[in-house]
Amino acid sequence: MVQIDARTLQTLIGALQGQQQQQRQQERVKMLLYDGKSDPEGLLSIMRHLTQTYRWTRAERLAKLKTALTGRAVKCSRPNDYAEIKRLLRSRFGITVPKAKRQLMAMKKGRSEEFAEIANEIRRLAATDYPTLTRSI
Repeated sequence: MVQIDARTLQTLIGALQGQQQQQRQQERVKMLLYDGKSDPEGLLSIMRHLTQTYRWTRAERLAKLKTALTGRAVKCSRPNDYAEIKRLLRSRFGITVPKAKRQLMAMKKGRSEEFAEIANEIRRLAATDYPTLTRSI
């Protein structure tokens, strides 16, 4: 029979409670749906964050990404490789440098747009078009 002192027992109980809490939080994560109508970088950024936060395995990450795809984007979910699905999403729905340039040139503030919204869009397009530009803009 193994004897455990009170401090070790408390540590074990705390670890188990932490695991249970993390598992409950994971169950509550509502995944974003992606239909291919916008740039996939937002979805991929969220996937990176959730993977790190919840320490998803490769299989869990792949399953979550596949279930997030709807509409036209579902066609990209056929491979069983996360990196390949990312590549397909970027090639089919991602913003290219020429497209970013066209959007930057055509950009102007609409009546309902906030200045912060348009500034964020300009930053996103500029990062695609000019990746070596500093983050100070």
